[in-house]
Amino acid sequence: MNDRFVILHHTGVDEEHFDLMLESNKALMTWACCENPMGLGEGQSASAQELLDHRKEYLQYEGVISGGRGEVKRVVEGQYSVLGRNNGKLHVRLMALHTGHAVDLHLGQSEVKRA
Repeated sequence: MNDRFVILHHTGVDEEHFDLMLESNKALMTWACCENPMGLGEGQSASAQELLDHRKEYLQYEGVISGGRGEVKRVVEGQYSVLGRNNGKLHVRLMALHTGHAVDLHLGQSEVKRA
């Protein structure tokens, strides 16, 4: 596990949500999730929307987002590994940096599901 991830709690927008961001080359693959993906139980899913890639600065950023787009606060950070790809979904393992808590997730365009 070498690639980093972060989950940010995004408030001050129409719908409060969690941004799951996975480091990939020069950007962050990003999903806006209605629930914290690390908190999903086995087999549980949550609606999510795959977004355009974000700048890597968000791995370390907390605070107000320019243009009146709300505020973000880091919930968890750590490393992830890709376990596979199937039917357009990315299967990843997230490992929290401070707690060592790990979850396996299937990430689709409109859903995040815990394996």
